[in-house]
Amino acid sequence: MSLTEAMPSTTGFAAPEASKEIPILAYEGSSPPEYAMIELNGNLIPPVEFPPEDTCVQVFGKDRTVELGKLYRNGPVKTPMMILGNHQLTGEVVKLKVPFCLMEKKYDEIVTPKKIEAYQIIGMVTEKFLFKNYPKAIMR
Repeated sequence: MSLTEAMPSTTGFAAPEASKEIPILAYEGSSPPEYAMIELNGNLIPPVEFPPEDTCVQVFGKDRTVELGKLYRNGPVKTPMMILGNHQLTGEVVKLKVPFCLMEKKYDEIVTPKKIEAYQIIGMVTEKFLFKNYPKAIMR
């Protein structure tokens, strides 16, 4: 059997028989919004436990999320600076050579357990804030 007989597809790629084709839907508009990502070194350790419900709303908000930090763009070149807990990080903005596509899973509402029906493009990541230097400690 030759190689061309083993692959009947004209593109040279034959999908496995058990695979399911999942469509990727284009952005519904003129152009997708641009996003940025943050690259940090080290580990982020979330709180071990949340405070009681009554104080939790005051500290974390109604959805009980934890604030990562505050991001600032300083100076004429807009150098990114991030305050993360008791640490100050200074970084740089890096344009990505190849942008990332941000997609959201769309599920089939009828089937339980939910199965992925499609992916919807919701944006493009074109740059990242790179924090590769050691942080400065903030004394409080």
